Amino acid sequence: MLYRTGKDPALICPAIEEDLRIAAKWADIWGMRFNANRTVAMYISRTTATPPPITFAGATLEYSHEHRHLGFILDSALSFHAHVNALTRKGATEVFLLRRLSYKVKEGTVFCVRHMCLTRAYVFSTVLLFFSA
Repeated sequence: MLYRTGKDPALICPAIEEDLRIAAKWADIWGMRFNANRTVAMYISRTTATPPPITFAGATLEYSHEHRHLGFILDSALSFHAHVNALTRKGATEVFLLRRLSYKVKEGTVFCVRHMCLTRAYVFSTVLLFFSA
């Protein structure tokens, strides 16, 4: 993940392109390649100005308003809405599957599975609340 801060996007984008060229050169030295088609750019700002295009390995990077990085969904507004919505959908799916499972297995088994799922969700939500406060 590369990032630059500044007030003028016209100065930031060439600096990011230079950073990407350095990363590509490093990867070439070590016998690796970056996939430019899977690389995205995100412009985080209070203004609605459109930043200039960024090129990497001969391809123009598309700007994304939302990106998943290491399991966390980051959006251009720096809000937790997309991430919390994804966790809510995942939790609802798990609850649905537990309810369905409860009709087919013994009661003690469902309790153990439910306890494992809820403990994991509780620990993760506590960490999320701790870092968002």
